[in-house]
Amino acid sequence: MLRYPRNLRGIELQLLVTVLLFFAAGYMLVVSVTRTQEFIPTVRGVVDILWPSVLPFLLFLGISVGMSLRTPKADQLLLPLVALLAGMGLMITARLEPSLAAVDSVAYTGVDAKQSLWVTIGVVVLSIILFVPWDQLFRQYFRTSLMDWLDHHRYAWLTIGIGLIVATFAFGSDPNGSGVRAWFNLGLFSFQPSELLKIILVIFLASYLNEHREVVSQGYQLGPLTLPPLPYLMPLVGMWGMAMGLIIFQRDLGAALLLFSVFLAMLYVATSNGWYVLAGLSAFGVGSYV
Repeated sequence: MLRYPRNLRGIELQLLVTVLLFFAAGYMLVVSVTRTQEFIPTVRGVVDILWPSVLPFLLFLGISVGMSLRTPKADQLLLPLVALLAGMGLMITARLEPSLAAVDSVAYTGVDAKQSLWVTIGVVVLSIILFVPWDQLFRQYFRTSLMDWLDHHRYAWLTIGIGLIVATFAFGSDPNGSGVRAWFNLGLFSFQPSELLKIILVIFLASYLNEHREVVSQGYQLGPLTLPPLPYLMPLVGMWGMAMGLIIFQRDLGAALLLFSVFLAMLYVATSNGWYVLAGLSAFGVGSYV
């Protein structure tokens, strides 16, 4: 094991470097197999192919060094996991680009580079969130901390989330011709509101469950399951209904499963009650089948 200065996040750096090396090797393999006409087996050719896509991983390394200065005791696994998932997504996109471009050259030519750009933008936004002193700014201008401000407006976030889902029913587009109208076409680019909904859902549930943790954990017995009082049960049932709405009206099983899984994970963290997870997955399975 390498030895690092006391505050340097050594485990995180090692994992990030490992992810970077595996991504570089995998990406080069994909490009050499699927786009042989673009692959030039020279140092310059390798750099030209890797440079756009490897940039976010270099930024991840920079974030790790910055966190060593600001939050050296923070978890050292989350950032490498994010980098790993991002790398897998980029490799899959690079693998599929030739096939997609053959179907629709206008929509999918260069989709690999576009995906790399969005990942890079995401990492830059992550850096801003991590290193800007948001609490100080909110205390200065709003007389409250960022967490308290988010907590105070939790139902506004819930309203925005529901509004996004309703808006996709009315204004959603289907650029892939798959029958799933889950995108907003903004001209220069399209995006899925469900991506933003994940963040909104986490904010709302964290606030709601933090305030009502004890009430949700207690209530009346229904077999082995402890159900909270009805007023506190309705938001939980509403989450199941939201997931079912995505499946029924948009036929988007992936987004519904992801959002519902986030909900169940946070519910389990708040209550430590595994029966909630089991009951939720069962209800989701039954609803999806029906």
